[in-house]
Amino acid sequence: MKSFSNISRSEPVQYYRHLYKALIKYKQLPSYFIFYPTSRCNLKCSHCFYHDSLNKKFNELTLEEIDKITKTMDPILQLLLTGGEPYLRHDLDQIVRIFYENCKVPILTIPSNGWYLSKMDKQIRNMMEWCPKLTLNQQISIDGIGADHNAIRMDKQIKGPENSFEKAIKTIEHLKELQKIYNRINIGIIITFTNENQKKFKNIVKEIYELTKPDNITINLVRGDPKEKVNVNLDLNLYREAVKYRDELFYDKKMSGHARFKGNKLATAGRIMLNELTNKIYEENKYVTPCYAGNLSGVMYPEGDVYPCEILGDEHKIGNIRDFDLDFKKLWSSHKAKKEVKFIRKSKCFCTHECFNIVNILFNPKFYPKIIKTSKLI
Repeated sequence: MKSFSNISRSEPVQYYRHLYKALIKYKQLPSYFIFYPTSRCNLKCSHCFYHDSLNKKFNELTLEEIDKITKTMDPILQLLLTGGEPYLRHDLDQIVRIFYENCKVPILTIPSNGWYLSKMDKQIRNMMEWCPKLTLNQQISIDGIGADHNAIRMDKQIKGPENSFEKAIKTIEHLKELQKIYNRINIGIIITFTNENQKKFKNIVKEIYELTKPDNITINLVRGDPKEKVNVNLDLNLYREAVKYRDELFYDKKMSGHARFKGNKLATAGRIMLNELTNKIYEENKYVTPCYAGNLSGVMYPEGDVYPCEILGDEHKIGNIRDFDLDFKKLWSSHKAKKEVKFIRKSKCFCTHECFNIVNILFNPKFYPKIIKTSKLI
């Protein structure tokens, strides 16, 4: 996941600056921003909630447009570049450079299926060279072992000697070599918990950890409207068991991927609380905490459509950035934007989306006593 819990040692001051603005209710642009540079993808994951838009539209924002947009944005604490498969965008490294220079981005997260090793190698090297203070959380998605992963990724139609699981493992091994050169790279694994893999989930975590020794493992609960109905009949006992086992592997050994940050105990506590919150929301199916989507966090899709979050439907689209002269401040302060923030607040909107809930935890003072208490137990 992609989260503030991966803050590296150079980011505490910037985090507290963003936090200060939030606490005094200072109107600002997103501190956490998700951008889909492309909708193109080579695989067809059964749990993908973006499946209806994959490979259908190609009028992607250009580098020139992205440059103009980002010059109208405030500094961003964390940027998530997702998709689609982000590395299918040949100029991904240049997009990163633009955000880094214009929005002072210190933390970048990129989830990937790990298929395009050569493209990834070249672009990551450029990111590290062009952005000397950037921390990259490079995440590889693995949802099973061997054939189980391939079935979930639906790559049976792909011919060749290698399948998606083997490619993902090779990519992780290569990332470890890059990490020796650039110590600002964190290598993470994302595993999505669905009814397809839940019975084997704890074993998946165990085997992936032993096979790859990543800096962190993120467990995402399937969300949205997935391609296949893999979000029904979930066994939360199995989810909790897997999360607890993951925590024992990483956090007890202070190997959570943010050990290089002196505030890693607080960050780890935030991560533990995130899983607790996700579990509570799914189990009780009700509002638990205010959501800051549309204010502290936002989403922009490949063609420039902007939403408060990834879960809300088309009726909640704030607008297309191209219709606002590529001026993000103008769009984010529009009547429609204010209407969506009001809707989220008044309707007590809730979901199990980890990317947004970590923001809701780390920027909400009511969670701080428990975060501090939990951090003392780590």
